[in-house]
Amino acid sequence: MKPRQRAFDIFSLSFLDVISCGFGAVVLLVLISDFSEAVLPGLPTRTEALLRNVLAERRIAENLRAALEREHREAAARERRLARLQAEAAAARKALEAGEAERRALDENLAGLTLFHF
Repeated sequence: MKPRQRAFDIFSLSFLDVISCGFGAVVLLVLISDFSEAVLPGLPTRTEALLRNVLAERRIAENLRAALEREHREAAARERRLARLQAEAAAARKALEAGEAERRALDENLAGLTLFHF
């Protein structure tokens, strides 16, 4: 008796059993896996240190900004004082010129008076 040749089927029932069990195992692993982010031990301290550095730099920037504004106010006050002093100097120059003109006029009058006495 000759053995019967059976039709060779690649997708037999036992193959499909193995594939479905493997797929089920993968699905089960995905369901029980924890996908939350892992907390590293040094991460919070490093983050806190960086945050402290940022806050310190912000305070320094605010202090510099306040100092700059104070310098601008002082410079504006100096400019106003300089303008006032320049105006006073111009007024003093005019008064000096007026005094010089008056002195010259008096010198001329004096010269005219001395001519008449001799």
